[in-house]
Amino acid sequence: FGRIPLVMIAEKLESDHGVEKQRALHLAHLSNGSYGKALDFLRGEKQDIRQEALELLKVAADGKTNHIIQRVDFIASQWDRNSILEMFEYSDTFMRDIYMNIEGSDYLINADMKPEVVKLGGKFKRQNKVEEAFRIIDQIRIDCQIRNASLKLALLNMCFRVKELTAS
Repeated sequence: FGRIPLVMIAEKLESDHGVEKQRALHLAHLSNGSYGKALDFLRGEKQDIRQEALELLKVAADGKTNHIIQRVDFIASQWDRNSILEMFEYSDTFMRDIYMNIEGSDYLINADMKPEVVKLGGKFKRQNKVEEAFRIIDQIRIDCQIRNASLKLALLNMCFRVKELTAS
């Protein structure tokens, strides 16, 4: 199925579930065009995965190899394949938000986590490094969806690439 327009998702959340308009729009943005994911966010089922993705990016940007390995080991032992694939999607949204914030836009998908997103964005010395990180994470995500890749290795690859980009 294709992505559902965000306005339609928000309207459905408002009418069927009594969600306030601003929150409905926020949930629609987080859902990336999936009504099912919007409902999952409404029930609080995706927040832990999204938070884990942000924490992983923060650990990667801090650049301590032993912390990266420990965090990835933890994720690989605690989360299933679908949840880890979603972490890549959320990592994409965080990198997009960092880019949008650098550009001066307040239009963030993860507006509820703006202080953490801004702080993470401060680890990147130049805007082109954010763009490169976004492309890398997106490519790893796509590769993992197409191939039966080792998600642990993919997470490590993502982290070490982010580490390189924040160090330079």
